[in-house]
Amino acid sequence: MHLGACLVYQHCLGRSPSAVDRWQSLREVSLDIPNLEPYALQHLAGLLSLRVLELHVPPDSALNETFPDLRPRPKPLGLGGPRPPPFSGLQRFAMGGEIDTFLYGTVVDVFLNHLKKLKFSPRCVNLLVKFEGADIPAILEATASSTNLSELQEFYLRRWHRRKEPQAGFDKIRGMLGWCNLTKVKLGISIATNDSELGEISMAWPLLEELHFVAEPAESPRLPTWIGFIDLTRRCRRLESVGVPVDTTLGAEGVLEEIDSEGRFKDKELMNSHFDSINFLGSKIHDADMVARILRALFPALSWRRFFVFSRSPPHFQYIRHFLSLHPVGTLTDRFSRASSDISFGRSDSNPWN
Repeated sequence: MHLGACLVYQHCLGRSPSAVDRWQSLREVSLDIPNLEPYALQHLAGLLSLRVLELHVPPDSALNETFPDLRPRPKPLGLGGPRPPPFSGLQRFAMGGEIDTFLYGTVVDVFLNHLKKLKFSPRCVNLLVKFEGADIPAILEATASSTNLSELQEFYLRRWHRRKEPQAGFDKIRGMLGWCNLTKVKLGISIATNDSELGEISMAWPLLEELHFVAEPAESPRLPTWIGFIDLTRRCRRLESVGVPVDTTLGAEGVLEEIDSEGRFKDKELMNSHFDSINFLGSKIHDADMVARILRALFPALSWRRFFVFSRSPPHFQYIRHFLSLHPVGTLTDRFSRASSDISFGRSDSNPWN
C-alpha cells in the first residue's frame, strides 16, 4: 500500500493498529482515533517518509493515559548500528487536546505530558489546547524541550475553545525570544505590549514573515504606537503579514513629517515592499484618514485585494475603505469581523489546524 497522505479515523484503523505496518510511504497523516493504541504512534515515529503529522487526542482516547515515550534512547551495545531517531523526517507537527478535565485532571498538564514524551526537529509546531494565561510559560518550556529550536521556524498556539482568549503580559512569552530562527508566530493570546517590547521582538526574530496576536481592546493602556510599529517593519525586512493592535493616536506627527508630497516616505528604508496583509483589529483609531495615509506610505507595493484594516469602529473602517478605493491600485476586497480570535489568524473557517 503506497499512500502519500491519509486522514485516519477510527473506522480506518479500528482496533488493529498493526495495519499501519503497510504504510511505509506515508508522508502526511492526520489521526483522529479515540482508541488509538500506543503501538501505532511508535510505528509512525519510525517512518522515514513521514513529513506531516496531525494528532487529535479526544477526551476518551486511551492515549491520555498511555501516551508512548517517543524520545530517542541509546541502543544497547552489540545490537547493530545506530537507528534513526523517532520522527527523523518530520517537518510539520500539529497536536490538539480537547481533554475532559473531570476525567483526566488539568487539561494543559495532560497535554504537556504528551508533548514532553516527544523529541524531534520539525520546522513547524501547531498546538491547539485549552489553556489560560498562567499556563503559557509551561507550554513554551515543553515545546522547547521537545523540539530542536535551531530548526523551528513556525510556532502556532491557539486555545481550543475560543469564546474568550486568555490574556497575558509580555513576560509570559519572553522565553520565546531565544527561538531565534522563527519566521511565523501566531498566538491565540491577548498580549499587552508597548514600543519597547515590540522592539525586543524585532531584534530577537529578524527573519519574521508573519506575526499575529489576538487583539487587545483599544482602551488598553499598553499598546505600541506608530514608533514601535514602524520600528518592527524596518527591522524585520521579510515581514509580510502582521496582526498587532496599535495606538495610532501617538507618534503620528513625526511620521507624517517624513512623508513627501507624493505620499511616499522620504527615507526609503522605512518602506516595506513585502507586505500583503495587515490586521489592525483592536487598534485605537481617531483619524482614519491619517492612518490610511501612513499605511500607504509604508507599504506602497501592497496588494489592496488582500489589505485588511480593522478597528473597533465600523465608520472608521468604512472611511478607510473609501479612502483606499480612491487610489488606482486595484480592487479592495474588505473583511470586517468583531471576532478577534478568527481575524487574528486571518481566517474564519472551522478547520482548527489552519
